[in-house]
Formats: sequence, structure tokens, C-alpha cells
Amino acid sequence: MNSISSFDVFDTCLTRTFAYPADLFEAVGEISFANKWITHTPREFMVRRITAESAARRLSASGEITIADIYRQLSLSWNLDSQIVAKIQETELEVEELSIRPIIETRDRISQARQQGRQILFLSDMYLTASFLEEILRKHGFYQNGDVLHVSGEVGLGKRNGDLFEHARDLLKADFADWNHLGDNLQSDVEAPRQLGLKADHFENGLLNQYELVICPKIRMRHIVKSRFMAFTRLNRLMKSSRWDGFDREPWQSRLAAAMRLARLSKPGGMSDQEKMLWDIGADIAGPLLYGYVKWTKRTNAIECLNSEGSSKNPNSLDYIKSLRPESSFESSLAASIIEASMVPDKLEALQSGARVFSQVYASLDRDDYAQEVYLNALLSILRLFRENPPSAEIEALIRPAKS
Repeated sequence: MNSISSFDVFDTCLTRTFAYPADLFEAVGEISFANKWITHTPREFMVRRITAESAARRLSASGEITIADIYRQLSLSWNLDSQIVAKIQETELEVEELSIRPIIETRDRISQARQQGRQILFLSDMYLTASFLEEILRKHGFYQNGDVLHVSGEVGLGKRNGDLFEHARDLLKADFADWNHLGDNLQSDVEAPRQLGLKADHFENGLLNQYELVICPKIRMRHIVKSRFMAFTRLNRLMKSSRWDGFDREPWQSRLAAAMRLARLSKPGGMSDQEKMLWDIGADIAGPLLYGYVKWTKRTNAIECLNSEGSSKNPNSLDYIKSLRPESSFESSLAASIIEASMVPDKLEALQSGARVFSQVYASLDRDDYAQEVYLNALLSILRLFRENPPSAEIEALIRPAKS
């Protein structure tokens, strides 16, 4: 019998540039709205997409579904033309593929299992097709010829009750006693396989940590819609009610939390304890601070340009920073944190580490050269200014109002 090492796919092998799948749906809604395929808001599309998936699962005897099942329900509830539905479904697949990033730690574990001669198996409770997932896994260096992939939506069996594990065992003629599994879901990837006799490890690194959850709290649906198809008026009431926690958050929060996670997961191997600590501080604390600072300087500089007939000021200069004392308490605290932290050598090193960690990840959120320039030049130049020139009474006066 074969020795098996199996792996969950999402949040174990692959992560996204969105904090949660629902945020990906909103991005699909934005594209659909821009192309005039839908007339409702991206946020409303997200709600309908979630509701269509729930409806499809209720109609499935096993509870397992495919993306085609979801869009069939979306088409019925929204009365959309079949060609439009096909375009939106294809758009979701395109956005999905573009958003996926590899989790290096898991890829290394798979390589170790291969070296030990173990059969590599991927098991996913997912509505995406096996062919789509195999292509993505190959692209990011996970899947090789001879590996096996089973997806619940196509098989009609899930991991949660152990059925997908038993299905794979029968096909591979394997023994649960010589089978290791790794995944992020406590029930599906840990408790269920352990009850069958597998050795199962809980992989938590792909989940949002406490810092990332502060930036982007999870959406929770308090009330499951019981009707097969939701009427438009009922959807309006749902959108206006408090039944959906977290729907008032902005899209940038999802991108920011996901970028924090991606930076954290990108930590190279072979680092010293101090380097690991600095990397983690950069990912969890310094990076988000710098992102907020970049966002603030970009917006303020744009306003300054408009007020001065298009002339741009140098964001690297201390005079420029002093001239842009933020007005709101949040931005004041943010600016104060950046300036104050830069006065302490250890914190300065952490901030510089954060700038390096996030320079590419965060700049991609804004998709323009100016954000990249601010990260690589402006912020580090400002920090160097504070290192080379001890903080003066003038600088301390600058941050004092923010503390009060």
C-alpha cells in the first residue's frame, strides 16, 4: 500500500490577495458593474453571490456544489441573460486566478514528502473544478505528474464527515494508518481525518492572525435566508439591516489584511531569531502603519497638487511632512506613531524592515508608481533623516498635538 501525504488546498497550499472569498466576489461585482453586465452595486452582487451559493447547497443532496450550480442559482434569482451569466462566471475565475499566491511553507513540506517517497494527494472542499485547481497548483509549483487531486464539488463528497478521505482511500488502495494530512479547517482537516485513524496536523498560518483580523473582521451571516430564491425587496431589507456583520468595511481593508498575511507567509527560511522578530513586526505592525501613511501622503499630496495648479511637492522632505499635519485623530495618531517610533533605534530598524517587507506587496494595492516611490524613497528617507538628525524640540512639538 502507498504511504500518503494529503494536503488541503486553500489557506494551506494557496492564499489569496483578499482576506475572505466574499471580498473576491465584490471585486467581480466591480468588474461586472463597470462592463454594464449588472445594474446593481458591487456590494449587492457580493450579497447575491453568497446567497446563490447557499441556495445551491440547500438544493444539493450532499451539500457539495460546483461553480456552475452557483451561477445557475444566481441567474434564476436575478433573471440574468445566460450570456451575461457566463461572462460573470468567467470573470470570477479570472479574478480568482489572479488573486492566488503560494504558501511557501507548505510547498516545502510537500517537497519533503516527495523525497520520502510518499504519494502526494490534494483534497479540497471546493466548488471550483479539479482541472482549474490542478492548473493553479502546477503554476505555483505544488502539483506534479503522479499526484492526485479530488474536489468535493465534482466528487459529491466532502471532507467534513470523512467521506472524501474514504473515497480517496478506496481509489488509491491506501491505509489510513500510513496517511498524513495537513489543513486549516479544524473539523474537516483535523477532527474528521483523526476519527478515521489518520495523522492530521492543523495548519493555522494561512488563516488571518489577530493583527490581520483587527484590520479586516470576518463577515458573519447571522440569519440564513430560508427561501429558495430571495425577492428583490427582501434583499434590499437585508442590505439595509444589521444582519450582515462587517459589510460596512471598505475593500482596502480586505486587501490590506491579505497583504499582511502574504508578507507574513513570505518570510524566508534560515533567518536568525532577531531577523524573524523584525520580519514579524514588519508584517504585523510596521507594514500596516506604513500603508496608512502612504495612503495619507498620497491623498494629501493630490490635494496639494490641485490647490497649486498641478505642482507636486517633494514627499521626501521633512518640511513637506511638517506642512501636512493631519486633521483627524486617526491620521494624527498614525503620523505620530511613525515619527515617534523612528526616534528609537530598535523601532527604527523594525520600521525599515516593514518598509522592505511591504514595498512591493502594498504598492500593488494602489497599482501606481507613486505608491512604490513613497515606500522605497520617501519613508526610508524620512526615517534616515531622524537617524542622522536627532529629534528636535520642533519635531516633538509636531507630534505632541497628536498625543493629546
